[in-house]
Amino acid sequence: MARREYLPPDERSRFDTPPVLTPQQRPIFLDLPAWATSYLEQILTPTNQVGFLLQLGYFRVVGRFFVTDRFHPADIDWLSNQRKIDPASLRLTDYAASQTVYRHRQLILHQLGYEAFAPAHRQALQEEAARLTHLQTKPARMLDALVSYLMEHRIEVPSYNTLRDVLTEALNALDEHLQTLIELGLTTSDRAMLDALLDNSTTPEGTEAAAGLPAGRFPLTRLKHISQSMQPKQIAERVALFRQLKALFSPLAALIERLGLGDETIRYYAQYVLDNRSGQLAERVHERYLRLLAFITHQYLSVGDALILTLNKAVASTLNGCEQNLKEQHYQSRYATAGLVGQVSRRSDLHIDALTEIERTVELTDWSSDQKIDHIRELLSRKRLGGQQLLTDKQRLTELKTLNQPLAERTDFYLVLEKVSLRLQARVSGLVQVLVFEHHTAQPHLLTAIRYFQERGGELLPSPALPLDFLDMADRQQVFTAAGKLRISLYKALLFRAVRDALREGILTVLSSYEYRSVDEYQIPRSQWQLYRDDYLHRANLVAHRESGPTLVALNERLNAQFRKTNERLATNTQVYLDGRGGWHLHRYRAEDVADDAGVRLLYPISRVISLRDVLSQVNGLTGFLSKFAHKGFMHKPTPADERLLLAAIIGYGENIGIRKMALISKSISAHALETVATQYFSPEMTLEANDCILAHSDALPLTDLFRRKEGFVHTGSDGQKYDVSIPSLRASASFKYFGNGEG
Repeated sequence: MARREYLPPDERSRFDTPPVLTPQQRPIFLDLPAWATSYLEQILTPTNQVGFLLQLGYFRVVGRFFVTDRFHPADIDWLSNQRKIDPASLRLTDYAASQTVYRHRQLILHQLGYEAFAPAHRQALQEEAARLTHLQTKPARMLDALVSYLMEHRIEVPSYNTLRDVLTEALNALDEHLQTLIELGLTTSDRAMLDALLDNSTTPEGTEAAAGLPAGRFPLTRLKHISQSMQPKQIAERVALFRQLKALFSPLAALIERLGLGDETIRYYAQYVLDNRSGQLAERVHERYLRLLAFITHQYLSVGDALILTLNKAVASTLNGCEQNLKEQHYQSRYATAGLVGQVSRRSDLHIDALTEIERTVELTDWSSDQKIDHIRELLSRKRLGGQQLLTDKQRLTELKTLNQPLAERTDFYLVLEKVSLRLQARVSGLVQVLVFEHHTAQPHLLTAIRYFQERGGELLPSPALPLDFLDMADRQQVFTAAGKLRISLYKALLFRAVRDALREGILTVLSSYEYRSVDEYQIPRSQWQLYRDDYLHRANLVAHRESGPTLVALNERLNAQFRKTNERLATNTQVYLDGRGGWHLHRYRAEDVADDAGVRLLYPISRVISLRDVLSQVNGLTGFLSKFAHKGFMHKPTPADERLLLAAIIGYGENIGIRKMALISKSISAHALETVATQYFSPEMTLEANDCILAHSDALPLTDLFRRKEGFVHTGSDGQKYDVSIPSLRASASFKYFGNGEG
């Protein structure tokens, strides 16, 4: 069997070649520690001096030794010039053939605190590789992780071939382990259930293909698509899909747990099923069941996420609609309310004036009782204050109280929510019934209500056993009418709102989900952590921070010191000014107009237009970022894709043109070839790696150093992009600022 290769040829060659240093980085060859300076004085021949300096410099950069015939001539010439050595006198070939080169390596390892790579280290590296294979599916990342492991443990990094062999052994062992578990764990009924997903011998009408009719679609194909619409029919289809996946997942859950696959590994194997036709998977005997198990798990969790997104979106839309409806009602009734308030206010002024005059009259000492009574009667007659008028004013106050009471107690909101509850139930009731919630939650009363709802299939009746403890006092008062009758529709709407709020706050978790599981699901189990705590800390190189107290104190001191430094420099910072109240502000930056000189015009063509393809092609020539787009095949990778197809796919995705349309507007590019490359050679992880490759090259440019205020510290200005969506999407949200009435 052919050897596995985990890096492209250029990456493999770069790994086993000394690092290419810029003129700004080459002084590391002569920036020597004291022991190296002392030892260099003892070396007699110029050849051995240069060989020692090159080996030490390269090792300090990448932790590796290289054969001398791969030393960069530019580095040799630079060192010769700095040491005043004639390059013609150097005999690095003789240096490579002597024992001196090995003595230098042993000295460098000893003085820098490293150990030479030995069989014992290989065994430790194999254990680390075995751990990584359960967490990762990207061999290139695994190689980087193995190199980081060696560097952190001060061990010499071996050649690419050694690391490849270690990783291959780990992957083979993992594959054998998984296949053994599957062979032992799959029952006959489980195999029949999985094989049925790849059986298309039955036509849609239910007749056999042997009857001469064309075969139907693979059942597996029907499980791939997750609709995004919020229409009740589409939501019901998502719920039905979840029920199918749940029926497949439940009998296989124990075996899937024993496989111990991480989320990334599950996504990787499932992505193969999603990207390729079911017929191709049916033809693959090796790993067929593993890929099917991963696909079922991935879809089960993904559809669970989609159902929770549906719940969030439906509840938010309903609540926002209720609030908007109330605002409209209050807006329309504002004139009646204002008129009533004005009438009550005017009558209250008359009442106050009359009462004040009556009180003053009663206190008069030089008037008789008859005079006081006559004056009061005259006052009431003049002010037109009688029993009928007082009853009218009382009625007006009652009307005003009737209008304001619902606003204060939100009675009108509950009434509107009850009216729209049926529409909400049509979208949410089914999915709340099928989701699998975590038993241990911070809200046991809510979980009790959910279970009660699920056990009765969403059909609730007034009963003393109906859970109400999850409702707060205001909701509990509104969920019953004045006669004590339960408002079922309002109860369900409040239950759905409580579920939505608890999921968003993370106090209610879901087992059938990627994104809404308990935090404990993403962490090391407590018993395992207590047992292997020291080993984990040593592996993560965090032994110095094993006690949280001293670490937090040190971080707090550094933070306070930085605050003091910043505050002290505010008074002398020319970009800061103080306002009248002593608050500080930054001056606004105003870019100055720059004249278009002849030197700048020489950089661009006469038309001042450069095609995007040429830009990307030139950037690839400098950075090699296209090499990051590799085939998703795990065992054996096909040859790299045509550069034209990769660039066309990048433009199609990046400009939001679409792959098929990009093929139609491109010359000599077939839609089938471009779709194949876009499917098999692109993923979010690869895109990030390609982007990092470009950023790393940009960061290494000398011009970048001119914009650094501090070495090793990068200032960025970042902004996100907004895209409107023309098709339903559960993750899109409405934003009037960007999309008007649409979503994006």
